[in-house]
Amino acid sequence: RLAHKSGDLRAWFPWRGVAQHALAAAALGLAAFGIQALGDWAAGPFSATNWVVFVAMLAIAVGLYAGVTLALGEEQARHWVRLFGRVRRRLLRPAARNPVPPRKVGP
Repeated sequence: RLAHKSGDLRAWFPWRGVAQHALAAAALGLAAFGIQALGDWAAGPFSATNWVVFVAMLAIAVGLYAGVTLALGEEQARHWVRLFGRVRRRLLRPAARNPVPPRKVGP
């Protein structure tokens, strides 16, 4: 039989990661479905209300997805938090630590 040669594939498949993303996607979908009811979609893209609802729906959905994956301990979400932390520290680093040498003027 092939099973004893290939080993147990159940241990190989990333079930935990799939479940984490599925849960986050379900939360995102439910939130987006609830928020979309606030728009007047029959008015089309010319309604300012629709644009406000659409942008708010996107922002809330992205934040909810990120929050759920982070709360569930998904490794990629933790990686992004560490990355944004490093970028923030570099941007807020005082200029005095990296002084620019004065330019020489004349001969």
